[in-house]
Amino acid sequence: MRKLIYILLISSLLPFIGCENALGPQYSDTKVKKTETKWRVSTVNDNKISKVSFKTFNSNGDILSKIEYKQNGIIESTSDFSYNNNIRTEFEVRYSNGDTAGILMHQYEIKDGKVISKITTNKNGDILDNEQLIYDRNGNVTEIVRCDNSNGCDDRTKYGNQYVNGNLAVRYTYENDGSVAQKDSIVYSTNENYFEKFTSDKNGNLFFSTGYKIDKDGKIIEETLKNSSGTIIDKFIYEYTYFD
Repeated sequence: MRKLIYILLISSLLPFIGCENALGPQYSDTKVKKTETKWRVSTVNDNKISKVSFKTFNSNGDILSKIEYKQNGIIESTSDFSYNNNIRTEFEVRYSNGDTAGILMHQYEIKDGKVISKITTNKNGDILDNEQLIYDRNGNVTEIVRCDNSNGCDDRTKYGNQYVNGNLAVRYTYENDGSVAQKDSIVYSTNENYFEKFTSDKNGNLFFSTGYKIDKDGKIIEETLKNSSGTIIDKFIYEYTYFD
């Protein structure tokens, strides 16, 4: 049986309109962000510890560049983005001890504001990853199909999405044999400026939870990670600048 890698589903599952895999309430932005900085902060007093990432955007809301940092503040990777019709290209450079460790090219095919395919190649042009994404009518992913030369397109991850009042409330992740591998339950606060995602295994055992505080436009401003006992183990804040 294929081993499922449990991920936090944070950066790719943001609660913004048009994002694939959106886990959270849906909003439309009233202000276009120019930059986004993510900081790791103290779980005691919210003092900044280290920068996690920095992104820039154009006035259309498209990402232009991204820098990701290790916990010690050293740059882990840089990415530059370009656009041609319905294709978004990401040129990514990964670093190790200050030296270039790898160069990757990601090509995303966009349809109706959602990524429907992603192809990753190395600097020699060899295909490393080839994925197609399938969505439900609410705009959340129901299946990721991965294709390679040896197995064709038999490597698939399927999701079962359940909604309450139009918001995604439960997401099941299935193994290839159809059994449940992971469950994400999303609980929303009554004033809709906070929601929390609880991630558990197939037997219902809680792995961790991730809480998101959001502003009136749906942008995340605070993110808190707790272990299965409810103890805060990591905390982040987001800072934005906007176009005039």
